[in-house]
Amino acid sequence: MGREPIPARLGPGDVLFFNGNMIHGSHPNKTPDRWRRSLIFHTMPKSATHISGVFLPAVDFEGNDLTYAFSPGGGVCGEEFPAFWDKMSEDEREAYLKTDLARSGQ
Repeated sequence: MGREPIPARLGPGDVLFFNGNMIHGSHPNKTPDRWRRSLIFHTMPKSATHISGVFLPAVDFEGNDLTYAFSPGGGVCGEEFPAFWDKMSEDEREAYLKTDLARSGQ
């Protein structure tokens, strides 16, 4: 129970909000002349002290830059997303980590 996929059928102009803990996905957009758009916000509590470089630059609601310590375990979907990491060559992984570190200011 609670592990069955539940489709969210959306029409033109509809919007869906959910947090990152929800397992989510969609079928490919196969239309040749229409785009699927998304707007993604990553929020974190004021008490946060570390952040992955992929989420930088970080700004507050007034647009001020925020500074955090680098979180080496973070990534696009964290360590729980092996498909992303496992498909990369060793050189690609190294380049990705360097980019992540560069974004973090380390």
